[in-house]
Amino acid sequence: MKRSRVFQAILIGLAATATLCGADGGLRVTNQSWKGLAVRFVTKSEPFEQGDGQLGGGVLGDRDHDGVWHHFIDDPVRKIKFGYDLTLTPGEDGASAAIHIQPMHTEEVSVERGWKLMGPVKYPVIPNVKLGDTVVLDLLVNPANGEKIVDYLSLERWDEPPAGQAHDFTLADVELFLDRPRIWINGTLAEATAREHPGASGYEVWFYLTGYGRYTLSLFPDEKRGSQKAGIVAGKVATFQDGSTAFRLECESRIAPGQGVYNLYLRHDTSVALSAFAPFSVGGQDAGLELTVQ
Repeated sequence: MKRSRVFQAILIGLAATATLCGADGGLRVTNQSWKGLAVRFVTKSEPFEQGDGQLGGGVLGDRDHDGVWHHFIDDPVRKIKFGYDLTLTPGEDGASAAIHIQPMHTEEVSVERGWKLMGPVKYPVIPNVKLGDTVVLDLLVNPANGEKIVDYLSLERWDEPPAGQAHDFTLADVELFLDRPRIWINGTLAEATAREHPGASGYEVWFYLTGYGRYTLSLFPDEKRGSQKAGIVAGKVATFQDGSTAFRLECESRIAPGQGVYNLYLRHDTSVALSAFAPFSVGGQDAGLELTVQ
């Protein structure tokens, strides 16, 4: 039986691998030094309020392959981004570990204009976490009404199936995949995309390019969020038009599943501003959980 341990760490304010585990399954990460163990992140707002379904969580893998993962949480309702680093020290029994919460040491996490970036005021080490345990971290607590944003960190084995209830395949399970993308603008390769970038996948995928803002792409219209049909995607190529600007997105593998030519729906956000260290970024979103890589 799965157990839960509450650790009140108030955060105000490869061969590493990651996988998305569905709407409630969160995001699992591992590293070869973790001896087959994995940590699963699930971020929630409690109590749930209207609009909290857009709460985003993501993880950036450390490029130094040292088993450090940069975890961040986006709260669009409050316009706050939280961030911390996580690493794990496996126990000798192979069935337990110490989870280390540390300051975030990366310049790659995006901060939207008008948002606050908040980091931990405490960096706890949670010892003797056993397989099946879930550690609960309170990320933000409003003392006036008890509202809080919570991170659930579960210790699992990487080779076991992700937690979560099985369901029939739906349109929401159809994913786009950006595999080492490069972008041409009006026929000219955008220099920031010339070097190789890792991939991102999700029900929606997006890219940010300095000077152009963020474009979110999907195969399905979303009137509530303002997506519009703007182009097509076929095989390894997606093309779309934004006013007088023509974009061509090329990847190393198929962007959309299947052999067809599909309509591409687009949202454009010019208010997003990332750091100078990220002139080009890509990411994917699946059921409110965002995985971002650069």
